[in-house]
Amino acid sequence: MPEKQSNSSRETLALCIIARDEGEHLRRCLESVASIVDAIYITDTGSTDDTCKIAGEFTDRIRRFPWRDDFSAARNASIADVSEDWILTLDADDYFPDGEAAKIRPALDESAQAAFTVRYEIMPGHTPEPGLKLFRNRLGVAYEGFIHESIRNSLAQVESGGIGHIDAQLVHAGYRETDLERKISRNLPLLKREFIRADEVGDRMQRLSVGVDFANAEAATGALAESETRLQKLIEDLLVHGLPGDGRWELSPLVHLLWMLFEQARHDEAAHLCDRCESLFGKHPYFPLYRGMARLRAAQFDAALSDFKRFEANTAASKMLFSVPVIYLGCELWSMAGQCCLSLGDAAQAVAYFTRALAADPANPEYAIKLKLARIRAPSASSDPPQEPALSD
Repeated sequence: MPEKQSNSSRETLALCIIARDEGEHLRRCLESVASIVDAIYITDTGSTDDTCKIAGEFTDRIRRFPWRDDFSAARNASIADVSEDWILTLDADDYFPDGEAAKIRPALDESAQAAFTVRYEIMPGHTPEPGLKLFRNRLGVAYEGFIHESIRNSLAQVESGGIGHIDAQLVHAGYRETDLERKISRNLPLLKREFIRADEVGDRMQRLSVGVDFANAEAATGALAESETRLQKLIEDLLVHGLPGDGRWELSPLVHLLWMLFEQARHDEAAHLCDRCESLFGKHPYFPLYRGMARLRAAQFDAALSDFKRFEANTAASKMLFSVPVIYLGCELWSMAGQCCLSLGDAAQAVAYFTRALAADPANPEYAIKLKLARIRAPSASSDPPQEPALSD
């Protein structure tokens, strides 16, 4: 199948995908981006479904590469011998919502950047984070890592250009409940190998990000003690040696360890952990959210409310660089702030917060119950319209 004829006055763009048994997702991925790319390269690593048949509807550049339990090997094979100026690498279960892919082409033409990130929505119901998906060809860029393969270290060696950002949304559809068990089974041994490799070569950023996912996979398979120990060791390493690299992933071990402590009702321990880590994470815009949640559970209501106010101010002033559940940018944040106010005896302010939470999520019975309780404690608030609070006040 012939590819589109490229316009010589513009930079050309190739889409490179590795896939195996992705017939369920591949068509949506390719349809979402086909109009902006000049060539499509599909590298199949052993599909037994109709992946290659679907790929053939979009391109005749279909390669076979035997799977070696090494994502970077497959990814590097997928970008080999590509002649276009730019390379866009996607997973087969990624896709651009309508109109989003069109934002890419204008940014590439005459750009001095070596690479670009996009807004990458990895988990349903979470805010997107920067995803490094586009880079200039012929720079000697190569992927590293058995899993969570990355060009971060390779790009750091490029002498010209930096990493820009394109405000285009990309969605990853592969983390549905029905997919998780299969992915955990596949990923766990690879995560272990990559954790060891990153440790051996001294790549602290990779060791940290892979270590968090390694711990999560251990927890998902029932190895809770091992998972907690791994997260604790990651945090201790940070306390001793400081934050690695650009700090994009640094909050992850704390967040996941806190959730483990919350689930075991070890709330005082969680609050103490946050206090220990303030020197590390205090400047991270999302740290106040998680410390506030720990303090709320530990009945430190005034301190928790202060954290929630700081978090809202941070998110209003900074770009979203770390994925967080969307509810914590609105209804759940207001509910937690209302709970603090109610516990501090400010029932009228609690009514205002719970009113906002319920307006944002009218079907949530928890918010309705909390609002009713707050109104009982502040009778005058039931007849007067509540003043809408701003946490950042």
